[in-house]
Amino acid sequence: MKKRLAIVLMCLTLVSALTACNLADMEVGGLIGELLENMEGTEHIEYQPGIGDDYINNGTNINPGWEVETWYDESIDYVDPEPYEPLPPCQYDGAYAVVLSNQDMALNDNVEVHEFIQEATANRNALLEKQYNIALIFKTESDPIKINDYVRNDVISGSGEYSIVYQQMGRAGAELVQGDRLLNLRELPYVDFDQPWWDASVNDTLSIGNYLFMATGATTPDVTLQTSVIAFNARMMDESGLEYPYEMVREGRWTLDEMLMMSKVMYSDLNGDGRRDDGDRFGFAGVTFDTDNAFMVATESGLILKDTNRMPDLAQSDRLVATYEMLYELCLNYGLYVSISDYLASGEDAAMIPTKAFADDRALFLGTTLGDLLEGELGGEMQVGLVPYPKLDKAQEEYHSPVNYLACAVMVPKSCQDPELAGCVLEASAIFSDDEYSAAYQKLAMKNLSDPEAIDMFSLIMQTKDCDFTAAYFAVNAKDSGASMIFQELLKNGSTGVASAVRSKEKVLAKALKQLLEIAPSQ
Repeated sequence: MKKRLAIVLMCLTLVSALTACNLADMEVGGLIGELLENMEGTEHIEYQPGIGDDYINNGTNINPGWEVETWYDESIDYVDPEPYEPLPPCQYDGAYAVVLSNQDMALNDNVEVHEFIQEATANRNALLEKQYNIALIFKTESDPIKINDYVRNDVISGSGEYSIVYQQMGRAGAELVQGDRLLNLRELPYVDFDQPWWDASVNDTLSIGNYLFMATGATTPDVTLQTSVIAFNARMMDESGLEYPYEMVREGRWTLDEMLMMSKVMYSDLNGDGRRDDGDRFGFAGVTFDTDNAFMVATESGLILKDTNRMPDLAQSDRLVATYEMLYELCLNYGLYVSISDYLASGEDAAMIPTKAFADDRALFLGTTLGDLLEGELGGEMQVGLVPYPKLDKAQEEYHSPVNYLACAVMVPKSCQDPELAGCVLEASAIFSDDEYSAAYQKLAMKNLSDPEAIDMFSLIMQTKDCDFTAAYFAVNAKDSGASMIFQELLKNGSTGVASAVRSKEKVLAKALKQLLEIAPSQ
């Protein structure tokens, strides 16, 4: 197997399933080019949350300043893609695979992103069809509830219409897994989850022992686009003499208390009214989903954690309490925290409130997503730096870059008539996607990230994606009594009673976990 540049790893996983999750309905794979031309007509549904959706361093190594000159050169071919080997050794005589996919993805209407990926998408599918003499038939559905209905009916009837399904993790975990509708992906032929085109940490978190019913990787681009990250305002850091946190990250000392200390230094009651309001300068600005649950994942503070055998169990609450106590200060004493649920009825775009404060040089840190950065929502003259979410403390061994539980995963229904074909398509699609999208997204990242060092951080984040087990399996319909959204609830209410809140949810969560564990071995 040929080694690749580390920079390729930063974005290889981004995009593979666009066809599976973001394109219009497809008749046969050979018609991909025609369908791509009509892509603008694809319906996109804006997601509305439902029930249950609900570093200061005193060192002397101060960054000397931002590189003003541009460093991106479109004339340079930064990557020469080389196909990974081996591809699954299959061959089919005109067989076809039907892919049912959720098209409500994170690319929105960004024209530049679409222009970068359209050709790569067509190439990927053409390679698949030619390599294996198959036809790919894509059926898309914007309503995740209907996708669950289609899969349930397909399994009950035994019709076996669908070979592969792309569905939101939370929707699939709460209904398709617990309804015994999915195959164990670890038993599929050809699929190798140890390969770099699969998200190792996410898939380990989603696993129940040796069972893995939904997986993410190069075939699920919105998983990357919906990965939460910390952007920092380099201009504000330069003016305040603060150290860029890059070395902190590399040395393993980028922790929540370091981020909190820097935020304390930066906070100022600019308008002098004695209140924390829109006229102030903040250390941190964040919004629901990119803040509360993200910090829980990043600090290994989930209410359900995994053992060395990938088995889930209720975790001790000490880490969660320690995380929330610092998070409370970060968000409510020195930050601008916005709860989306407070704005749903008003129609106001709550997510733009912290983003605007950051753009106006009134917030040092911003909780955001890779999607926003890659789509050019931030950057340019703003001088944006990028780091992963911090660890709880230096003793924590790894960084975890949080993925939203409503990002798409890939799965195979129990009614699939040809698991071998499904396994071949999944693995080959991931491999081809890894290659075809790497150059396009590398250039996109280089254009929209102002700082070369941010690219190094991007690579690290791509390799440390993870998710919350509780949210992935129980958040939808609040089967965990809101346990996966505990930080969201506490921050919204301005509450400090985290220990009692944990105790109030443990019984319901333990019951939900027991029921899930009773299902998994029967699959």
